[in-house]
Amino acid sequence: MAVVNKLRRKLLKSIAMVTSLATSHSFAALLKPAAPTIHISTLQSFLDVLIPRDSTPSASDINIDQKLIKKASGIDNYHQLLVEGTQWLNVQSLKYWRLPFHELSDDKKEKLVDAAFNAPVGTLPQVFMTWVRDDAMQLYYSDPRSWPGLAISTPPQPNGYPTAHLKPRDSL
Repeated sequence: MAVVNKLRRKLLKSIAMVTSLATSHSFAALLKPAAPTIHISTLQSFLDVLIPRDSTPSASDINIDQKLIKKASGIDNYHQLLVEGTQWLNVQSLKYWRLPFHELSDDKKEKLVDAAFNAPVGTLPQVFMTWVRDDAMQLYYSDPRSWPGLAISTPPQPNGYPTAHLKPRDSL
């Protein structure tokens, strides 16, 4: 009987200890799964496929990734779309080339992006590509640092195109 009482006391002591640990804030934080994160290097590489450096800066040159993340923070499910979209790019990249997306050559990145754009409507890759492309273009061309090399020096709105009524010039 003494052995049973010792086992019972040990069991109750263990239950009490686990209960006190489970109710402590630090232990609860350890059990809580980490929030999924956006693969920043993947997002930057993807944006640079959409908007590469030429006579104008690339998307990453003017921090479009950070602007996009900031925009996403105010829109339901947009942050999650960025998390899952960058994860999808990496999973596909690892599956086919055993490298994360940001380490692929430009032609392989373009193949993967092209496949995503051609995915069925409403699928994760297609929705991710479409939303990010549209927002990235808006964010990019609203930044004056993207204008050098273009035939504009101010945004078209609110002033419009003041010379639109004139005959087109032969050259700019």
